[in-house]
Amino acid sequence: MPENFDAFGEVLPARGVNDAEGSRTSSAVLRQVGQVIFWALVVSIVLARVFYFTDPVFQSGNAQAAKTEAAR
Repeated sequence: MPENFDAFGEVLPARGVNDAEGSRTSSAVLRQVGQVIFWALVVSIVLARVFYFTDPVFQSGNAQAAKTEAAR
């Protein structure tokens, strides 16, 4: 196996099979956590929009009256 060197010319230790296995496991865990966070944000944003636009507090008056006022 060829030796690997860092940016300063020092010899890097050889990586074994155990290091690669740990790296793959942590990568899979981080990917799963990222997906959960992404979809949680998507669901929360969609639900916030649904609740905001369906809540009667934010719907003011008659839509026909607003059109009439705008036409004046």
